[in-house]
Amino acid sequence: AADLWRSRVAFRIDQKFDHWLLDEFQDTSRTQWEILRVFIEEVLMDSSGERSFFYVGDTKQAIYSWRGGESDLFHEIKDSYADAFGEERALVTSWRSARPIIDFVNTVFGEVDNLAGILGYPEAVLNKWEAGWNAHEIAEPNKERVGYAVSITIPETDSLNPNPLFDQVREILTEVDPIGNGISCAILMLQNNDIAELAASLQSLGYPIAIEGKINACLDNPLGAAVMATLRAVAYPDDHLAAGIARGFPCAKNWELENLEHFRQSILQSITDHGYATTLKNLIATADIIEKEPFLADRGLSLIAAGADFDATRNSNEGISAFLALLEARQVQEAEASGVIRMMTVHQAKGLGFDMTIVAKLDKRSQNRNVDTLALGPSKKEPHWGILLPSKEISETDPILNKLQLRQTAEGMYNDLCTAYVALTRPKYALYVITEELKEKTTSKHFGRHLKETIGNDHEGLGNPKWFNFYEAEITESSEVSPEPSPDFIVSNYRSPLPATPSQSSVKYSNSSESTAAKIGTLVHEALAEVEWLATDDALFFLEDANYVEVKAQIHSCLEKEDSKALFTKPEGKCELWRERAFEALIDGKWLSGVFDRVHLYYDVTGKLSHAELIDFKTDNVKTEGDIAARAKHHQSQIENYCAALQHLTHLPADKINASLFFIAPAKRITVT
Repeated sequence: AADLWRSRVAFRIDQKFDHWLLDEFQDTSRTQWEILRVFIEEVLMDSSGERSFFYVGDTKQAIYSWRGGESDLFHEIKDSYADAFGEERALVTSWRSARPIIDFVNTVFGEVDNLAGILGYPEAVLNKWEAGWNAHEIAEPNKERVGYAVSITIPETDSLNPNPLFDQVREILTEVDPIGNGISCAILMLQNNDIAELAASLQSLGYPIAIEGKINACLDNPLGAAVMATLRAVAYPDDHLAAGIARGFPCAKNWELENLEHFRQSILQSITDHGYATTLKNLIATADIIEKEPFLADRGLSLIAAGADFDATRNSNEGISAFLALLEARQVQEAEASGVIRMMTVHQAKGLGFDMTIVAKLDKRSQNRNVDTLALGPSKKEPHWGILLPSKEISETDPILNKLQLRQTAEGMYNDLCTAYVALTRPKYALYVITEELKEKTTSKHFGRHLKETIGNDHEGLGNPKWFNFYEAEITESSEVSPEPSPDFIVSNYRSPLPATPSQSSVKYSNSSESTAAKIGTLVHEALAEVEWLATDDALFFLEDANYVEVKAQIHSCLEKEDSKALFTKPEGKCELWRERAFEALIDGKWLSGVFDRVHLYYDVTGKLSHAELIDFKTDNVKTEGDIAARAKHHQSQIENYCAALQHLTHLPADKINASLFFIAPAKRITVT
């Protein structure tokens, strides 16, 4: 059956594709290759010279073995089809990094074989690394770039020095001032828990932080912990521990928790009368943190949003315990944002580049890393069975298990090398690597020891530690490097059915024909949100989606109108586009929440944000100019709030933000003043 399937699919695809180009091939799994192999072999056996197979990858960046990536395939395929391949080209020139970073990387990774005895690298690891390693060279445009690379050691955490990593990162950020200097900065670590802990410490000092990936923004902060403890005390009067914990938080000092029974009754009454969102909003307002603690104020918005979600979806029999469960399980995706310090795992940073990178905790290796790991035997190329490996102690008692254990250990050590390599090759100008100090006679075998043996404990750094002063000169003289605006809060990337959004005044439909119209209007609205710019032939490829078939003709008709063409045609010069960007903001004591349908951000020749256009799509059933004018007036207050939120985000003066409504049915754009 499998062969028949491959034959049928191969026939169809073989008729369509003559050229195969595969990128990031080091992350391909053997299962994926088995699917592709039948098609690729047709190309490799073709003698016409009119078909091609091209694959590119970097086995030093093979960090996805945990999900099946098999970097050995990269060389196996070339060896298996040696006669069919032409030129093999090693890409040794770095077009990203300054010389000090390249020299640092060459020093750390250039002679791994010399560390075999010290770090216990098996021969398989050394051979694999050597097969993929070439000394890096610097691209000609970057040879004069001023940069810096340094390995910094910090003391172990103890009672006298409870957070040395935080202190060191804060020292670096204070000196460089990446936000003020328009420098893109990323902090890379291995574990999400470490990222969340460091992020909370930095945010408490007012640093604008964006965490890539999912976090629990409700509970990663003292305010959330205080709210949780307080609600537990309200729900369970006998939980004296929760009440004591709540009283210990400074942000709860205004909640009058000393008279707990009176407080409990008032909270329960507020929840009954107004719901969780309003109750939390009032509670947070009395905590007196909005001006003093911008990070906690932002996290307060997350708590209120969670309350709004619960209000909108809860059953009548769900009480505080259900809401507490929601808070504990809630995760949101923090949006990628400019003008902030971005924090992420090394895996999330793969393929990205930053002006400066702070890398920390590469010297922390998880214990029992092979336990419960699936090992395939007798070989990975032709597996006949699989087993979840037991502990090392048990595996060593059986020859087969011991062989698998050694193989898994070698793969883990190679993955550690690749992970470190990816982390150290992200920056363009500056690299700061932070690890804990090691004792003189240490027997550790993690990457911190690797650094110690190649760079040394007392590393003075390569390049110019004041590199950021020259970076300022470069962005002044060149219009090619353009710092992004520095918003003072992070745009939320999740939606919440909030009870008091600026766009609360949407059109209501009452009969079945109008409900159908509403459905069509919603689909058209969603489809237009997919349009980036009408600059390419495939700009409307998404209309082939089954969801949009019934509105396809309407979209094409809409986009043929002059107002539509002007709106969706990419302007000259640099213009950043936001589509369906959710936001939450606290402005002048007023909580605003909504979704920008479309925003155009325009930059001048120096790279500075100059003005913005806000466009809100409307599906109102309008037919005449009078209808349009009436509905525009109806939406006036919503647009004013949206403009206030956009001004808050971009720091643009009010007169530099233009707003308009785009009525979809007549394809008419109306300026709102």
